[in-house]
Amino acid sequence: MVSPKDSDSGSRKSIQSLSARIEAGFPEAKIVQRDLAKDKIPDMDYSSLKAVSSKDPVEAPANKESARLSDQLTDELLASDLLVIATPMWNFGIPSLLKAWIDFVVRAGRTFNYTKNGVIGLAKIKKRSWCWLRAVCSLTGLGKPWDFVEPYLRAVLGFIGIV
Repeated sequence: MVSPKDSDSGSRKSIQSLSARIEAGFPEAKIVQRDLAKDKIPDMDYSSLKAVSSKDPVEAPANKESARLSDQLTDELLASDLLVIATPMWNFGIPSLLKAWIDFVVRAGRTFNYTKNGVIGLAKIKKRSWCWLRAVCSLTGLGKPWDFVEPYLRAVLGFIGIV
């Protein structure tokens, strides 16, 4: 969940409804909900970026604490069978809270690898889904040319192997 609008959020209502349906249909399912509006993820800083991108084995122990959040979020993602992203469209794109999460989980060697033939995604989630809400003009088709949420999420998720 991304929207800080609490009970006024359409995307929150949608994800709560979907979660209830999943729990009813699959009572053994373990559902992990990450509320990005309440459990804020910081922007990627230099020490975190260095921790998740360094190839130097000597640096790894020193960077362990800086990599902790990225490791946790990436482990959650890679352990998932289903990913649902409930986000509004703000100013034709995704909220910065969701972008921060993406920055921490798109990781070379964990969720994708570079190869001589291009990038290969490593996040082989069995199913994927996302939902988002658009402005009224988008629903009528008038805003579709300015909707950058779907193409962006398709690109990012495809890059790491989910789509």
